[in-house]
Amino acid sequence: MDVLKLVPQVFFDLIARAVPGAFLLICLEASANKRMMPTLLALAAPNAKLQESALVWAIVVGSAVFATGHMMAPAVRFLESPPVATSVDIWARMVNKLLPFRTRHQRLPKERWEQYDWLRLERPEAGALVVRIRPEYAMYGGFAVALLLTTAVLLARVLAENALSRGDRLELFLVASGALFLGVVMHKRQLDTYMTFGLSVQNFHKAAAERVGRQP
Repeated sequence: MDVLKLVPQVFFDLIARAVPGAFLLICLEASANKRMMPTLLALAAPNAKLQESALVWAIVVGSAVFATGHMMAPAVRFLESPPVATSVDIWARMVNKLLPFRTRHQRLPKERWEQYDWLRLERPEAGALVVRIRPEYAMYGGFAVALLLTTAVLLARVLAENALSRGDRLELFLVASGALFLGVVMHKRQLDTYMTFGLSVQNFHKAAAERVGRQP
């Protein structure tokens, strides 16, 4: 098996899964004011001596990060392209109303993905250029999901924790508002990069096809 064929998948997993997964765990730990990783370590390695091992820590943290990133994937996919075709327009209009700047978005046709596969198989040098964009928009979508979940956790604390003072509630509400705004901004970035990916695939495929047609 050609090891080089694994590079795009490893790159995708690191950028589109590990980075958002780690970001979500950090955000949830901070917003919930709970120490999550020691709890996960205690569940994965009940033995106290194993918990002191750096290798065990690395395995537990790495597994938690990748598992979290993969569990976020359906939500990221929904933000990228809702399953109902008509909801794409509704979602885009809602995002445009929430943001002070407009975005463009439409579901990529099946033809575009066929062109993407053709580039990767027949013109790998061109395919390598567009393949880098795909994990990028997935990463932005992961950031958006993480920030929206953080907003929900912070608002739940504001409503549920009776021991909080008025100042603490106001502080949590302001942080939640900031997380919501950043989440919407990251979602806009996801949609823009998603459309850039589709346009790049179309342009590279057209150029490659014309080049093939000119060959004797």
